[in-house]
Amino acid sequence: MEYLSRSQDQLASLCTPLSAEQAERTPGEERWSINGHVEHLAQVERGILVLLRRKLGAEATQEELAQCAGKEELILARVPQPATRVQAPENVVPQGRFGPWPGAWQAFAEARQATLAFAAQTPAAQLRSFVHPHAALGTLNGEQWLLFLAAHTERHGAHIRGLLNLFADLFANAD
Repeated sequence: MEYLSRSQDQLASLCTPLSAEQAERTPGEERWSINGHVEHLAQVERGILVLLRRKLGAEATQEELAQCAGKEELILARVPQPATRVQAPENVVPQGRFGPWPGAWQAFAEARQATLAFAAQTPAAQLRSFVHPHAALGTLNGEQWLLFLAAHTERHGAHIRGLLNLFADLFANAD
């Protein structure tokens, strides 16, 4: 819960002061704007929350649960690091789903609030009792999926910081 809240707060400090022009600027073709990164985060957050709610109450086998052992360290070591590019699944690639800025930010904030509420009302033992595979990380339990969401937000926050640094002069002259 703390990591979910902290990663949202860090993202808010980067994104909420932005104008639509700043949020929409891209560093080149096939690259995402800040708005695109936030839209992606909102889509991922919504999708994983649907998955978690659907899986709640399912019971994994001992073998499946054993596959989750130690994944927290793997998530924390790999996911927040933006150095390695990862191809996003097509259904979460930015497409302007939430309209002009700050639509994506509002969608992300709403999705994160729903995730925080879900995490607060779901006992940890229940979150650890079901599993679902992640394409790059393997089998994760519900608690690890929540950890992934926070780390994923931190990862895209680093991308956004990079864009803000890249466009710093341009944005400074816009004031």
